[in-house]
Amino acid sequence: MKRLLIAYASKTGTTKRAAETLARALAPDCDLYDLRRGTLRTLSGTESRVPFRSLDLTSYRAIALGSAMYMGHPVKPFLRVLQESAPALLRQPLYLFTCGLAKQEEEQSYLWPLLPGEIAAHAKELHHMGGELCEKGGFFQRMMLKDYAKKGLTPPKLDESVVQAFAALLKQ
Repeated sequence: MKRLLIAYASKTGTTKRAAETLARALAPDCDLYDLRRGTLRTLSGTESRVPFRSLDLTSYRAIALGSAMYMGHPVKPFLRVLQESAPALLRQPLYLFTCGLAKQEEEQSYLWPLLPGEIAAHAKELHHMGGELCEKGGFFQRMMLKDYAKKGLTPPKLDESVVQAFAALLKQ
């Protein structure tokens, strides 16, 4: 059986964690690609630096591309790969996922207009896995964390149930 490719672009680490959780759930039939670093990692631990456009996408049975969403926008490496590799991505089943603080509907309304038209039409689904506040997320996230703490509230977290549901979909 062909493998899956999970490629992601993370800003503060939440999207990376979501991608790694997906990869573990799909093991051993999965490779993980960090769009920001340009590294391909197999679950056996082998890591190599390779440009995304050099990957043989036809060797994968499906591709899942994920991005952090920050202030209504995905990170640049995610959009760049969608634009530069659109012809290759259109030949394989394509699934998209995002991580961010907004709700699924909001993230979809932000992301969909930014996608190349043929990619938006081709993508099977968009899964939003929630988001987290963290210190390295910038001034506003630090302020929001303080506000949650002051009010005795639990800050938002990655939705593990969505990650697992997405993994189950990709196993099919």
